[in-house]
Amino acid sequence: MAVIDSHLHVWNAESAATPWSRDWAPFAHLPSFMPERALEEMDAAGVDRALLIPTPWDMTGSELMLHAALNAPARFGVMGHVSVRHPDADLIVGMRERRILGFRLVYPPGSTRPWLRDGSADWFWQTVEAADVPVMVWMPGESASLELILERFPLLRIAIDHLNLGMKTSEEDLKRAGESLRRFARYRNVALKVSALPAASHERYPFGDVQGVVREVIDMFGSSRVFWGSDVTRMPCPYDQCLGVLRDSSLLTEREKELVLGAALQEWLPWRILPTAEGMKSSSAIRESPGGES
Repeated sequence: MAVIDSHLHVWNAESAATPWSRDWAPFAHLPSFMPERALEEMDAAGVDRALLIPTPWDMTGSELMLHAALNAPARFGVMGHVSVRHPDADLIVGMRERRILGFRLVYPPGSTRPWLRDGSADWFWQTVEAADVPVMVWMPGESASLELILERFPLLRIAIDHLNLGMKTSEEDLKRAGESLRRFARYRNVALKVSALPAASHERYPFGDVQGVVREVIDMFGSSRVFWGSDVTRMPCPYDQCLGVLRDSSLLTEREKELVLGAALQEWLPWRILPTAEGMKSSSAIRESPGGES
């Protein structure tokens, strides 16, 4: 059974050459988490592959991720950062030149960015829908807004991160998590990432309360639309326990584990080999991350 982590961050230490966003720097989980360390921890935990997700603090993090995937194409894939406030006619051409697998957008709780509701991101939704490019989103508390987008762009391929839970999850938030996502089950193009599970739990390992939520959403969506992810750098437990919460669960069948722990993501987001280093230098499609701007 191939194990694929749908949510792993890597980032540079802050320096003059690799600056951080002042607004987002306080949220960094560690001083740095480089691809070499990620591979060591993946190997120790039994994780075969990982999808690298942009961090909002490392402003040069996009290049770090791309080079990691270039150097270890069988181990890493990349979700790209995009600023939806700046329409880009060459977005799809550029991402395909550099073999970006899709994009990730975040809309943190309390965000004052208007693009989720004011139509300024329509160019992006139209572009990725037409090109069948998958997008991962994290929008806690914004289920109604996301549903309106899906109504307007019915062919969008969306994966909702972290069960759409915020960074701090109360016991009531966790109890309501499954039911709050039920509205999306009818959209056959919407998947869920059961990622960052230990951080949402109010129990010790094996985190039985979140196991129950995973069982609930699998029953709603089917195991072919549910993807495990660790977000290990901000978890209160080792990588092996991030994986073990589902790998060792008695609530899932062996076939469900096979799908949720990797096979479903492999089908939804086919693995691709990145181009040569020379090809990367000649492309300017995915620029340096502008400090978490979405």
